[in-house]
Amino acid sequence: MDAVGVAYDLIKEVLRDEKLSTTQIEFRLQKEFSYHCPDSIAKTLQKLKVKNLIENKTQNGEIIWYLP
Repeated sequence: MDAVGVAYDLIKEVLRDEKLSTTQIEFRLQKEFSYHCPDSIAKTLQKLKVKNLIENKTQNGEIIWYLP
């Protein structure tokens, strides 16, 4: 499994039924799994969005991520 696939599996666990900001996702990945994306978290999330694995919206100037 490539780095994006590993990140996706962990991000799915973090998001579950929640909608979180980029910063919140990064914090939870570190806290819950001691995981740091090899690429920046923003780039990783964008790659997952392009593959239609996650979705986002802008709310109060922040990007909020969630599972479809």
